Amino acid sequence: MLKKNRIIRFIAAIAAVLLVLVVLSRHTHSYRDDIRRLIAPAPPRVVVMGSWLSTPRTRELMYEEVSKLVRSKPTVIEIGAWKGVNAAALLRALRPGKLILSDLWAETSDPRYKARNEDLVRKRFANEISAGIVKVRKGPSKEQIEMLEDRSIDFFYLDTTHKYELTRDELERAQRVIAPGGFLCGHNFVHDGRANYGVIPAVVEFALEEKWSITHISRKKSSTRSFCMRRMALHGVHLTPQR
Repeated sequence: MLKKNRIIRFIAAIAAVLLVLVVLSRHTHSYRDDIRRLIAPAPPRVVVMGSWLSTPRTRELMYEEVSKLVRSKPTVIEIGAWKGVNAAALLRALRPGKLILSDLWAETSDPRYKARNEDLVRKRFANEISAGIVKVRKGPSKEQIEMLEDRSIDFFYLDTTHKYELTRDELERAQRVIAPGGFLCGHNFVHDGRANYGVIPAVVEFALEEKWSITHISRKKSSTRSFCMRRMALHGVHLTPQR
């Protein structure tokens, strides 16, 4: 039975690595060698797929996995909260003590992105706002990140323009605010030439240069794939906060 379980874990590990390589191979640049250096070993006392990388089917399942790796009632922020759809999933899975929701909420030519979306968020989370759990902040991502205290965020989710330059800058700024053992995550970890997404190169280059490791990639619907990273600790072992 033990041998069978080892075989299953080995096959799962190979499948996880292949999934990442398939995603990255679609980009104009090759990041295959880079990604092999970034896939994290399993943290102590935590079992992830193949002991290398967890590839849950959806980002909601990714949140549930991460909820076991952060402290109880974590401080969470989503920059690019839009209408609050993903924020609702974060509330359910992570059960944060504080959830900060931020967006530009400005008028644009795209009918999906309008100033009235802020009102939708405030109505959607009226009870949580009254209870002091949800905080709504309006403004550019760079300004919102600068307002945060050092090492104050346990789970950071980034979902803005997905352009390379902005995403890379946001990641650089965000790492200052991540608490020990915390996660830096985001949306649209995909190649989309039509939309000119740059999340993949921004994440991989940032992780290599700043010594972060990719721990999770959701695999359902390639156009909405999400990722999570964790800062590499001494000897390649991640510190898991005590719950």
